Parts: sequence; structure tokens; C-alpha cells
Amino acid sequence: MRKLLVAAITFAALAVPGSSSPSSSSQGWSSNWFQSPSGNIRCRYFGDSIACTTLSNGRVAVATLTGSAYWGYYNYSFPGGPVLYYGQYYNVPGRFRCLSRSDGMYCLSLYSGHGFGIAREFVRTY
Repeated sequence: MRKLLVAAITFAALAVPGSSSPSSSSQGWSSNWFQSPSGNIRCRYFGDSIACTTLSNGRVAVATLTGSAYWGYYNYSFPGGPVLYYGQYYNVPGRFRCLSRSDGMYCLSLYSGHGFGIAREFVRTY
């Protein structure tokens, strides 16, 4: 129950427009892919969706712009990319926002409000 509450608070923070959190451009890089500091989670922005995979167990979570988020085990290969450090955001204005935390990566469609959290230990969709 506590983890679900933490995730709900995380997504509420992700959905706040005009947040003063750093974006990918303010961190000095611009890329369609990025990774967690540990390197275990790699993510990629595809235009109409954003997806993250865990290298440790092959889970992939996907948030689409207009639909529900989903997850599974897929054979996607994501390149390594710039590191999104814990506490920093990857922003696609008006479309998606991801937050890197020490307990996982959390991504949300700003359009639909659906998203996911993914880590070595779990994957959840909202």
C-alpha cells in the first residue's frame, strides 16, 4: 500500500505543468534515448510513445500518448544514452515526462495521464 501511495504522489508531481524541474535540454543534452545512473534501465522516446526496459530481466513498459500504459517481455534493443540522474526529469513538452529515482524510472503521458514505473524489482502501469 505504501509503495502505491508513493507512486501516486510521484505521478502527481510528474503531472504538474510548469514544474521547475530540469529538462533534457537544460541538462546539456538532447536525445530520444536515455538511461538510469545504474545503467539497468534504458528508455526511448518514439514520438507517440515512450518505453523503458530493464536489462536485468527484459521487462519493457510503454506509455502511449493517448491510450493506456502496458508492459510485457519484449525483444526490444535500446541503445545506451545520456544518463538521467536521480531526481531529474526527461521532458517532451505537452507529451511525456519521466522521472529518474533511485527506486526506478517513472514515465507519464501528459496527454492521457497514464504511465508506468519500472525497476529491477517491479513494473506497474497506471
